[in-house]
Amino acid sequence: MDQIKEFFGNAKERLNNPFFFSFILSWFLWNWEITLALFYWEGGLFSLLEYIGCNTDWVHSFLLPVMSAFVYLFFKLVASAIVTWFDKHSDNLNISISKERSVKMNKYLRDRERLDTSLQNLEKIINAENVTQEQLAETTDTNTKLSIKLSEVQTDLSKFQILSNELELKNRKLTEQVSNLGKVIKFREAETKKIQEMLSPEVLTRPDPFDSSMMQGDWTLTRKHVASSKYERYHIFISGKELSISKNSSPQKAGSIEHYHFNYKKNEVFFVKYLNDKFIDIDIGLDGSRRLINRLTANVSFTRLTGIENEVFEVTYDKYIR
Repeated sequence: MDQIKEFFGNAKERLNNPFFFSFILSWFLWNWEITLALFYWEGGLFSLLEYIGCNTDWVHSFLLPVMSAFVYLFFKLVASAIVTWFDKHSDNLNISISKERSVKMNKYLRDRERLDTSLQNLEKIINAENVTQEQLAETTDTNTKLSIKLSEVQTDLSKFQILSNELELKNRKLTEQVSNLGKVIKFREAETKKIQEMLSPEVLTRPDPFDSSMMQGDWTLTRKHVASSKYERYHIFISGKELSISKNSSPQKAGSIEHYHFNYKKNEVFFVKYLNDKFIDIDIGLDGSRRLINRLTANVSFTRLTGIENEVFEVTYDKYIR
């Protein structure tokens, strides 16, 4: 930005230089065809450049404008000198003319009036030229400020566009997250409703239809914590409703299995494991409850059960066949 200001400051200083201004004006006059072509050319840029190249030479582009500028400055200096000389010697000249009586007084007065008028017109022209140069310099300065302001506005607009794109991207991601969260909530609500139906007082208080023929025997239990992805593997043994668990040791009585239900149409299994207070070798749910609710799906041969335990663990029961 400082370089732009310095550039236009130098341009303003050169335009205030009488010789430089005279040279520019002379160049436009000597090359008036190119000047008109710059404003009214209807062809392409390359054809304009070709036209300028064919109609320029060093005489019209440099020599004649320089000579005209010097001539203009010379006559300007001569005119200023004449005005200064007349202002200084006008009284002596009038006295000399009056003594010799070679010029009539009326003619002298008329000529003096014409001279004064011409000098005033010349002074007006010089003043108008100075005003024009000042206005040109002010216009250049104004254009510089406007260019700088336009550059700042374009920069701000670019930043705003980038910010708008970022906000739009974040809004899309947030919309996707809300949509996914809604799906998860609906799924959780459906699963919760199923569990509530299974744990309703009517189901829990009615006689336990536990089918020992399907769950009896040895099983290998694999548990994966949903949050931490931690794996655990146990060996369990079911005898009647009694549950024994072995983890790197001999089997220990751990509790019981109750409220067993089996949906033959969907091959779904539901039961609750109750762990006694003395058994501490297995991780329990996040709520600290020793009631572990299992919602499983069985394969056709009923040798593998997969599903969820207490909504915290992914579990797999594999039948140990001797």
